[in-house]
Amino acid sequence: MQKNNEETGIEEDHHDQEQLSNAARTSRRQVKDWRLGVAQRFPRMSQPVSLSAYRGERFLPHDHHYDDYDDGPTLEMLQRPDIYSILTHPFSNMVLAPAWIMWRDHGYRILTNSFQMFYLAPPIAIMDHVMTIGKMAGQTNSDYPERDQASLQMVTSQVEAMSVTEMLYYAGDSPRINEWCTNGHNMFVRGRLPIFSEEDKYVRINLEQDKIDVSEEDIEISIDIDSIIWTTRKLVCRNSIGVYLTPLYDGKPGIPKHNHVYVDILIPQSEADQLALGCRKEWISKKFPLNAIPHAIIGQLSSSTGHGLRVYIFFPRMIHHSPLTGRRMNMMSKDVLDPFWEEIFLPAIAEQAEESWAPYMSQTLEERRYKQKGASHGGRTLPLSNQAFLDVQYHMKRLISEEEDHSMYGSFFFAVEGKGIKLLTKDGQGGEYVSPEVALRHNLPCLNWDYMLDRRNGELLVDVGVSFTPKTKEPLVGLWRLDMLEESYAAAGFNKGTLHHHCTLYRYGALQAEMSEDRALQTHIAFRNTYNLYYEAVRPNNNIPSFAKDSDAYNLMPAYYKECFGTIKVLRGAKAKTYGVRDEYRVSGQAAQILLRDVISHVRDLPLRYMKSKPVLWLSSGVWFDFLSRRMEELQRTQIRLKQVNPPNLGILTGILNHMLRCMICTPLVYDFHVRESLALLDYRNVLRNVDMFFLHELDARFQPCLDSVQESDDFRVLALMGINAKAQRDKALASQRPTILDGFDQTAKFPIGPNPTWGQLKKAIAANPMLMLKEWTMPSRLQNRSVILARLFCRFTEQLWLMVDDRSLKGIAPSPVSLSDAMKCWTVSSVDQTLLHTTFEACNTGLEVEDGVVHGRQGPRSISFASRKEIYFPAPGGRALKNGSQWLPFLDDMGYIKFYHEMLEERNDEERLDVNDALETIFSHLHCLPVSQKGTPKTKGFIWKIKDNSFVFYTNSEFYKVEGLSKGLRTERKPRQSQVTNRSLKSRKVFEEVLWRSSGFDGLASKRMETE
Repeated sequence: MQKNNEETGIEEDHHDQEQLSNAARTSRRQVKDWRLGVAQRFPRMSQPVSLSAYRGERFLPHDHHYDDYDDGPTLEMLQRPDIYSILTHPFSNMVLAPAWIMWRDHGYRILTNSFQMFYLAPPIAIMDHVMTIGKMAGQTNSDYPERDQASLQMVTSQVEAMSVTEMLYYAGDSPRINEWCTNGHNMFVRGRLPIFSEEDKYVRINLEQDKIDVSEEDIEISIDIDSIIWTTRKLVCRNSIGVYLTPLYDGKPGIPKHNHVYVDILIPQSEADQLALGCRKEWISKKFPLNAIPHAIIGQLSSSTGHGLRVYIFFPRMIHHSPLTGRRMNMMSKDVLDPFWEEIFLPAIAEQAEESWAPYMSQTLEERRYKQKGASHGGRTLPLSNQAFLDVQYHMKRLISEEEDHSMYGSFFFAVEGKGIKLLTKDGQGGEYVSPEVALRHNLPCLNWDYMLDRRNGELLVDVGVSFTPKTKEPLVGLWRLDMLEESYAAAGFNKGTLHHHCTLYRYGALQAEMSEDRALQTHIAFRNTYNLYYEAVRPNNNIPSFAKDSDAYNLMPAYYKECFGTIKVLRGAKAKTYGVRDEYRVSGQAAQILLRDVISHVRDLPLRYMKSKPVLWLSSGVWFDFLSRRMEELQRTQIRLKQVNPPNLGILTGILNHMLRCMICTPLVYDFHVRESLALLDYRNVLRNVDMFFLHELDARFQPCLDSVQESDDFRVLALMGINAKAQRDKALASQRPTILDGFDQTAKFPIGPNPTWGQLKKAIAANPMLMLKEWTMPSRLQNRSVILARLFCRFTEQLWLMVDDRSLKGIAPSPVSLSDAMKCWTVSSVDQTLLHTTFEACNTGLEVEDGVVHGRQGPRSISFASRKEIYFPAPGGRALKNGSQWLPFLDDMGYIKFYHEMLEERNDEERLDVNDALETIFSHLHCLPVSQKGTPKTKGFIWKIKDNSFVFYTNSEFYKVEGLSKGLRTERKPRQSQVTNRSLKSRKVFEEVLWRSSGFDGLASKRMETE
């Protein structure tokens, strides 16, 4: 889900565009307004109740001995270190920075009130902020988003409002997946009425026509506790805790995403404050989300019901950003966790253990890992009593304080998390207990609830959920009305939060948001989550929805078919069940007790009053799930048809269709730039406002171009996502997938074809998809401050080489760079692909040597390195005359860049000439690719551009290859047909010389020179 799109705005992905020159960008369709790529939200008209001025106790008093406040790093040390690009041998082992460079004590500390998310006094006005009613059904809203008829050039007579039942009727029966269904495609993909008439009609979906009236008396209300999370400095439990004797590495943080829990962290003091006389005077703190603090799983608390509660340990002193990405670093590396276990945690356990425990305890990590080899589980736990673990915590603090190198582990605290426990507490476990709270205490006796509810010991957060389920004979599905939800959230003082449009429907979905901070402090309500329970039909166990990759859909891989068929089967099987709706609130422990007591005592009053405002649309389960499964089928059929048509932008269309498929089961985050761009170009926002659902109105799956509004062809970014054969499929219009050398390899890995492929495999991979095999181009830092004259020279070289290309061979315009960075971008693989209609890329066999200097499996002579190619394009002055008719001759004339280069050298001394040539070699060594060119001599004309099969041929720079070296594979046979050099894609010499003069600002002289000749 894109967060706060309207507030922050959506801008073009600069990271993706850094590979393109300015000229390459001009050949693309430009997004005029990025907000068109996201749905517009409904306005909020309601206001929350006013709260009286707070007069109670706010926070726990400060204790100067709670943590180490007077020592440690200062604020000035938080500055990010300078990052410089260092050119190293591309096939040597990766050089890892030592962990202590960033994983160290940065000066953050915790306070006595760090875990307090709310004021100390009891919560107030809780029931005024739960299930609030905003705009009632039937009320008008002057600010309601009007339908934008002009955006899609629709008029009222061209739009037909239809129910889901009618859409299914007009679509007809669904044939086999490989059989085309015109009516179904028009109805569910294009949003066009499948009837013959003089005017095409757009379908505006109206689910209100399918609604089933349900009396409030027929709605069953169920209350439960869904999850808990407790943050504390000193972990106290009632029974034993199982601690892990080795750190667990799951490939992701224990808390991977924001769970709306915060910890107030003290910011490091300034150097001036630390050096000043007296005690510390700076006490500035900042709230950090729990997932932004480095942490690890240290143990678990188990119950007789089998529900395990995870115990995390957090290290706030090591809070930092990645110097490369700027993102928070929360997943701790092995180099950081292993020393903690080895030197602190295991010794602390050993110090409190009895002598009889010694045979069963490992003293070192190496011993522990040796004993657990071959084990299938994540790691063995050691049971410790509550008192034993309290002793371990004391010894951990002592060991950290005694060793300065361990200071980064100081200020640690714990969090206990229990998720998915609603069935333990739902309605007091079916009436077994008087309330969900009593059921929770009974089923999780391992927790010391009285200690946890005491806010001096930490902050306990509880998710209290209310489910609404209709009691009808016919299975029903409930959908929240988003306009009603927006007003309900506004009436309770919640922030805008995140809106979820289910199945790209404009008016129905889910909403989640945090409460405004000033109001949350008094009400003790942190977060609200309102969603539809039909999601449970497809919800994975880890609650991380996933779908087939775009590359699987692009190539129609078995994984794509399996994912689609599996989801459709589950959706059809859900038609016999009833799925209601749910409203959850994350509140403090005290607020949960009040909320459960008041809601249960008014179990019919408050929820019924809320349901009377008609915030939910009830539909037949059969109709709803038939609608979802049919749309999925038609989207899948469209993908199959597009694969057969094979348009040049198949990858872009695949991204759109797969995004629409993902929206059937969840609200996906749009990570890929080309999908965000396409949604904006397709007026996603206005389509939803006009017809209440997203359709591809102008899609024609029969002919090319299939969809005019999006980019005409896949660029290398898209092709890299679609697989190794994507470029060949785009350029040669292959109708079916061919086996590739990447079959069985992970195309998103660091080495797509392995670290040591054969020379033949490397050549095929580069030719098939160079962007997949080349690392991204970045501007070297040592070239950023080069002289203006040098930048002008390389810009002139770049511009004049591209001026030779005939306009009919260009996608857009010839590059005309104005800076060194832009000139070098003109030679990135992405820019070349965006500039020329037809390209071929070849591998370069230089720089692939192993330690003995041999390039295994290489055929033919060794290629010239990119640094040495400078001599081809910038020959030294004073050379012998070139052969007549050479392509290089115009560049030696008055306006040529070589002439400019020679004049620049003549004005400098030997040392300055050497600096210029060294700088040029550095520039060339950092280029992504270059044309396959041949130096002109008195005997040979040479050439600048080599054209093979109507494609411009380029060499790629081996410095950027995603390999470590070559293996001793079998040599591949040479192709008998030799490539030829042709000038039919280049301007004639006469035309080129005229263009060369005009580009230098001599229009009159150019015309006069042409007349003279």
